[in-house]
Amino acid sequence: RKYILEFKPEIVGISIIYSSDLHSMLRLAKLIKEVNSETVVVAGGIHPSIYPKEVLRESYVDSKVTIDYVIRGEGEIRFADFILNMKEGMIDLKADGMCGWHEGEMFINPQIKTIEDLGSLPFPAYHRLPMEKYFKFNVPFSPFPRGNRVMQVYASRGCPVGCTFCSSTNFNKAHRSRSPDNVIR
Repeated sequence: RKYILEFKPEIVGISIIYSSDLHSMLRLAKLIKEVNSETVVVAGGIHPSIYPKEVLRESYVDSKVTIDYVIRGEGEIRFADFILNMKEGMIDLKADGMCGWHEGEMFINPQIKTIEDLGSLPFPAYHRLPMEKYFKFNVPFSPFPRGNRVMQVYASRGCPVGCTFCSSTNFNKAHRSRSPDNVIR
């Protein structure tokens, strides 16, 4: 609450990986809107991408919208485009993967495009994040962590196996890999 009051963000993006975190995302969106109803809240991640209608419906609390938009699929380009459009004073209601509320009605756009060349994505700006805080929590990213300074590096998206029950298959559709040189860099 304090941060939202002080910073007064125009847009807040919330991404969740696991469906079990949905309640936290909904609670956070509600808190943001309670503090500043003008802040635009955008949800992303696997669960909102697969179930945008349900997420938007569940975000409608006490006759108020707490999540304004869902950006389905890969957000690196879509969310940047969304921010640039908002800066220009517009929302592209027909954008690939865009879902949300417009004039009291829900709209759901399909997610069609994917980022084919993962090596074209810029590396995270780790120098702008409090990395030592992440290491201090020492959350294991695998069953067998080796050391206290462990973090994930994504080398691919999707899965070559394609099990029907898996979110990776349902979310990414096709397996794509970064080059070994890109992963090492």
